[in-house]
Amino acid sequence: SDTGIGIEHALRKDKEYISYKDTKDAKRLIMKYLEDVYEREKIAKAGKRKVYKKHLLKDKLAEMLK
Repeated sequence: SDTGIGIEHALRKDKEYISYKDTKDAKRLIMKYLEDVYEREKIAKAGKRKVYKKHLLKDKLAEMLK
């Protein structure tokens, strides 16, 4: 992800998602995580768990309707 608005409130940077500053940084991170399969999978699984646990649309709608 580039440094999009709001994601930092939902997920932990470098633990549940990866952020990049510019094209050069994105290329560097792509190469890093292509080589580091374990870390890539760990971050992907952590992000997926967090989203499924706390950020599903049905849960957000239920929260809004309270």
